[in-house]
Amino acid sequence: MIAATGRQTRREFLRHATTGAMAASLLPVASTAAVPGFHRTPNVQNVGSRSAALVWTLPVSATCSVVAENASGNSATFPASMSRFESAATGLAEDYYQFRAMLSGLEPGAVYTCRIQADGQPLAWPLRNPLQFRTAAGGPFSFLHFADSGDGGDAQVQLSLRMAREDVSLVLANGDLAYDLATYTSIEENYYSTYREQMARVPFFATLGNHEYYTDSGKPSLAGRVTPTGGVPIRDLGRYYSFDWGNAHFVALDSNLPLDEAIAGTGEMLKWLENDLRSTRKFWRIVFFHHPGYATGKHQNSPEAGKVRNYLVPILEKYGVQLVFNGHEHTYQRTFELRNGQVAPPNSGGTVYVTSGGGGAPTYWTAPNELIARSAGVNHYVLAEVAGPAIRMRVRGLDPDTDIDTAVLAPQPQITGEAVNVASYLPDLASGTPAAIFGRNLCPSDVAASPATPMFTADGCTVTLNGDAIPLLYAGYGQINVQIPFGFSGQGVLKVNTPNGSVETPVQVKRVAPALFPNPAAPALAFAWRGDGSLIDARSPARPLERITLAALGLGVPDGAVPDGILPSKAVPLTNNIVVMFGSETVRPDFVALSQDAVGLYEIQVRVPLRGAGPVRVVANDTPSNVLMLATGVN
Repeated sequence: MIAATGRQTRREFLRHATTGAMAASLLPVASTAAVPGFHRTPNVQNVGSRSAALVWTLPVSATCSVVAENASGNSATFPASMSRFESAATGLAEDYYQFRAMLSGLEPGAVYTCRIQADGQPLAWPLRNPLQFRTAAGGPFSFLHFADSGDGGDAQVQLSLRMAREDVSLVLANGDLAYDLATYTSIEENYYSTYREQMARVPFFATLGNHEYYTDSGKPSLAGRVTPTGGVPIRDLGRYYSFDWGNAHFVALDSNLPLDEAIAGTGEMLKWLENDLRSTRKFWRIVFFHHPGYATGKHQNSPEAGKVRNYLVPILEKYGVQLVFNGHEHTYQRTFELRNGQVAPPNSGGTVYVTSGGGGAPTYWTAPNELIARSAGVNHYVLAEVAGPAIRMRVRGLDPDTDIDTAVLAPQPQITGEAVNVASYLPDLASGTPAAIFGRNLCPSDVAASPATPMFTADGCTVTLNGDAIPLLYAGYGQINVQIPFGFSGQGVLKVNTPNGSVETPVQVKRVAPALFPNPAAPALAFAWRGDGSLIDARSPARPLERITLAALGLGVPDGAVPDGILPSKAVPLTNNIVVMFGSETVRPDFVALSQDAVGLYEIQVRVPLRGAGPVRVVANDTPSNVLMLATGVN
């Protein structure tokens, strides 16, 4: 444990900390000798693309701040809040003071070098490497996973030294990080002190294991952590959370009390999890929590394993989680790809469960199991390298020359349902119509097309129609929008091609298939606006005889030549037989033209009938569109 050297006045401490700590920088990484100055050296936490947190402790109170400087020499100063931890509560020999500085306004993918100030004086830095971190950004990255580490033995120390040499962006620390009881003392000695060199450069995102809960339901462990808060109830802060890094969405869960409460209907974690996974658009969905559902060994028949299989696994599979990390079993185990508790073909849309509980504590036995692809009762950690649509995992132990296991995840694309018109979400497609393809693992990143240049490739992904590449309007994990070429009609096959494989779906393209857009703010209302650009809705309804514009798709081929996949340079008129039905009354539009605001969109200018009408639809060449309600009022 990093301890203070006796009681000091604030003045004595600051003078000693700023002038007398240079010799401490020569201490070995894993040493627990007293370091003048910091009680606990700063650790980087909760790093995002534009923010980060630094947490440290001192043996005396002070007014502290962090000066963060980027590679260009620009710096900013961030104040730190202070909390006092009394020895009577912590069980430590003396009181200490914890400081948290929240850094904001940072640049994505930038390196920041920091120094800590106390009462305006810089504190001398006692570690080998500077206090320096990189914010999250797009592109390839790597991370570590370990669990069941904190017994303070030689295996933990040796693994920590090897982990510190890995060039990674973040670390997942998956519970049981201090034994046997996760007290303030054991956490300080076996977690913060052991990994302090790496914690000063790389954020650790941690969960609670059963040993954390043995002491006041994990409160000593949570006391030093800063985690994301999005959507998490106040009483559960730090116990579960999620964050993004690159093209991955990470979810930390608590398979202890919050899972029990959620199963009983008194907690929110399962509802939060479902909403969180439903909301993400990231390609990779990576979940980590302590208790495994599919690991053999000492705990394989425990109640916790059954709860995971019965309550967590269905949600994870529903939302396409590809990779789950667990601990608890002091072994390394990797399942085959699983779906509904059975082995699925490789990269076919199932989930791989990795139990990585060999972070330093004595290891357990493993037993053969038809669901397990590889297992070993060894101390280890996992290095995962994320590069677009693939993750390569390397499992490393105490032998620096041999990897215990290697595996590559490269999930193939899947299409769910038919391609649909992006306005009506019905499989009614026409020449020139923007169409949506839904599924999983479709594109490694979110990419939107420029309205001025056709996009035929997005992060290695393409779509063909009967073998010919067609324009992409948007591409992401679960959805790709394309434009059916104006020159195509009849039967066809849409094929999505990705770095991991291809998948296809048949389509029938008509000459006309009209569809009105719903109002995005009120889907029951037709998407209509006035000449000044203001939307028509229930708060601002259309007036009788008012001239309005309706947005529609699938009205046919315009009168002039129009390139696919981009906006026309001018409004291109359409002279097909187009009418608008306001209830039972038929009105012929004043003008119909291809829009200059969205690819494949038509604008229909028409006057509202004198008596007004609620239900509206467009008819093109005797083919009616979907029916929507138009908000109308009386002068």
